[in-house]
Amino acid sequence: MPNTTIIAQHQPKTIDDPLTEVLWAGARELLAKAVAAQVVVFLAAHDKLHTADGR
Repeated sequence: MPNTTIIAQHQPKTIDDPLTEVLWAGARELLAKAVAAQVVVFLAAHDKLHTADGR
């Protein structure tokens, strides 16, 4: 007889704990700000580059 033990897995985007939700929200906000800052740095480093027709 095979072992058929089923273990429930935590589903993404389901949070049972309000503190965990606050921490995840803060992490998402921090990550979004970091990505936005990297985009600004990247664009600033390449703002002098233009195509042959001036774009």
